[in-house]
Amino acid sequence: MKAVNNILRHLEHFEVEKGYFTGDKVKDKYFKMHTSNNEIPEVILKISAIETEELREIVPDLRKLSSFIVKSKIDQDLKNGDPKVVNKLMSFYEGKEKVAFMTFCSTYCCWHNKDDYPVFNIEAIRILGKYFKRSFAEYLGDYSLFQEDMKSLKEQLGLDSLNFQELEKFFWLFSQDLEEAKVKSA
Repeated sequence: MKAVNNILRHLEHFEVEKGYFTGDKVKDKYFKMHTSNNEIPEVILKISAIETEELREIVPDLRKLSSFIVKSKIDQDLKNGDPKVVNKLMSFYEGKEKVAFMTFCSTYCCWHNKDDYPVFNIEAIRILGKYFKRSFAEYLGDYSLFQEDMKSLKEQLGLDSLNFQELEKFFWLFSQDLEEAKVKSA
């Protein structure tokens, strides 16, 4: 119980820290105004809003990735929170830095549906590994397992008030405390 109380104290502190993520508010507004993935220029803008240097190294041609996303017809599945969308986007993967590409695919989905798509990243994997005793490879090979465990962990830690985008930031800020906390497993 002490660990959960410490986490909840961090949650109160996190509410104050949210001011540091004002750039996300602009991106959020854009994604809410442009929910569909039917036009290549629009998808290019979305990718550009969230791309990282790693993604640019993996996929130098954003037009090619955008075209793939448009052809994948993912809009309804994104709304429904179907984990298969991330796996579908992963099929574009061309053999370099699979972890970074999974991070991008899950982030892209998260920006469209923050309540259903946790962001695949190293902090989340380390924390999940502690609580669920699964390997990194298991999660990298099966986003639905990652999604299921993240939803369960969020509930266990009493962080239901956070969407998955906020939870990613929470992990980033407080991952060491979460790794040290002892919480009963489901």
